[in-house]
Amino acid sequence: GVRRIEAVTAVGAEKIIYQQEAQLREIKDLLNNPASIENAIDKLIKENKGLLERIDNLQHEQAGNIKSELMKKVRQSNGTSVIISEIDLQDVREIKNLAFQLKNEIKDLFLVLAVKINNKPLITVAISDSLVESKKYHAGTIVGELAKEIKGGGGGQPFFATAGGKDVSGIPNALKKAEKYIDA
Repeated sequence: GVRRIEAVTAVGAEKIIYQQEAQLREIKDLLNNPASIENAIDKLIKENKGLLERIDNLQHEQAGNIKSELMKKVRQSNGTSVIISEIDLQDVREIKNLAFQLKNEIKDLFLVLAVKINNKPLITVAISDSLVESKKYHAGTIVGELAKEIKGGGGGQPFFATAGGKDVSGIPNALKKAEKYIDA
C-alpha cells in the first residue's frame, strides 16, 4: 500500500516546461504550423493507414501475378509436380499464402521458393500431403539442408517449412540442391 510520488519544483519545473514547449514548436514546424496539431496528427494517422492498406493490396496483387507465373513453370518429374524458383515478393505472410494456394491447387506438388527480403535470404518449402506420405518427403528436413547454402537455419512441419539465412549469394546453390530431391 505504499505509494511513491515524484515531483519537480521551481527551476526544474520551469526547465521541463520550456523543453516541452520547444518540442511542441518543433512538432508544429514539422507539421507546417497547423491551426490544430491534433487534427494534423489525426490526418497523418489516417493517411498512413490508407497507405498501408494500399501497400497490402499491391503486395496481394503482386503475389497473384507471381502465382500465375509459377503456374506456368510447373514441370512434371516422376509423377511429381515441381516448382523450384526464386521470386520477388517482400511480405512473408504473402509468401506463405502463395505457397499454400499452390499446394492446394496443384496435385502432388513439390515447391521450393527463395526470396530476398531486406538483403536476407528466405527459403520456403511446401509439399503436398500425398507426397509426404508416398515419398516420405519432410519439408522441415529439406529446408534445413537447403538453409546450409544460405548460412542459416530453419524447420517446420512435413508439409511446410521455412528457413532464413545471412548469405543471399547461396540462393542459386540452394535451388540446385532442391532439384536433387526430385531427381533422387
